[in-house]
Amino acid sequence: MTCSRRLEERYRIQSFLENLCVSLFDEELTKKLKKESLKVRELVKDKVEKASINKSIYYLTKEMEKLEGTEEYEKAFSIFRACSNKRRELWEEVKSYIASGIEPENPIEVYDSFRKEVIDEMETFGLIRREGNRIFFTKKAERIIAKRALKFILERLDKSDGLDEFLSGNSNSLFPERIIEFDEFLHTFDMIDIQESLINEIRVSGKVGLEDNLLAREYEKTGKAVFIILIDTSDSMKGEKLKAAVRAALASKILLEKKNIRNFKIFAFNHSVREMKDGDIVNLRARGRTDISKALMKAVNVAKGMSPKVFLITDGEPTCPNDPVKKAIDAAEMLGKVEGSSLALIMLSKDKKYDEFCERITRKVKNSIFMKLNPEDLSFVLVKTFTQLR
Repeated sequence: MTCSRRLEERYRIQSFLENLCVSLFDEELTKKLKKESLKVRELVKDKVEKASINKSIYYLTKEMEKLEGTEEYEKAFSIFRACSNKRRELWEEVKSYIASGIEPENPIEVYDSFRKEVIDEMETFGLIRREGNRIFFTKKAERIIAKRALKFILERLDKSDGLDEFLSGNSNSLFPERIIEFDEFLHTFDMIDIQESLINEIRVSGKVGLEDNLLAREYEKTGKAVFIILIDTSDSMKGEKLKAAVRAALASKILLEKKNIRNFKIFAFNHSVREMKDGDIVNLRARGRTDISKALMKAVNVAKGMSPKVFLITDGEPTCPNDPVKKAIDAAEMLGKVEGSSLALIMLSKDKKYDEFCERITRKVKNSIFMKLNPEDLSFVLVKTFTQLR
């Protein structure tokens, strides 16, 4: 086999494993893949009795725990080893199909059939790491997932019913702006505010049209701002809400990198707060209570002379002891005193009982909005908002 052929086969296996990482994080991100492929159950239909093999291994493992130290243990272990070897042989056959370019339509089916073997392969390609019995995505896997999430969101952004209307009435308030005279050396044509320019033309010349009195809408320069996403990771965020928040944060991170905006931080909070480094975000788990005051004070403390643009993602009121609501409102007031600060409080709950709390929080910050979103809309709102930055 030639070197180029081996590289091509390795690339196909790596591509499959990368798609599997994305599927394990969020299967929706791989559902729309258009490939000439065969389902795994068709791929190995005549060769794999996956249920019987995996069940045999599972029950033998349980039985061996009972038989350890007895004469029957060696016999059980021999059967266990034969089943494990058979599954490894079958995995090698499936892998050869993938290497030849026949990629299974649903990577999760392969993972379910050959979990141990696939995890070993993913570790070899640097997509997962192990800590004891626990498995985590690596920085490499997180970046793959983030890029796929952003691509998925951008492709569907224009089709998201109602979001444009919703955002046009809300998101601009997060970024201070001014209307000034258009200067062809300082501004691009897409910065022209058509409506304001038409009004200005009538006011100055009495004519209707776009002639010499153009006005531009100029946003605050991002070099003076630090963008901060605060993700609630308390128990109540478990499931789709936390996954939606992680997806939105990952996509936003990649988008801002493409815009060469580096002043961007992500913090996870429950009863404590920690900054997310590369590789941390995609491995977030929901646990603990909610302390919104600590999250907002973290945003205040990391601003360091910059204008903090804060996106607080949560699904309810704070639940930590000692008057957590008052502490959260006091922290919002501190944020509001920071020059150029803004706050988007994003509530992933439609329950009206949280409205008063959210409104009290946002009243403390001059440039602020309160949004109630379904988890599936969160990514679209954040990405759409960040696309406005120049």
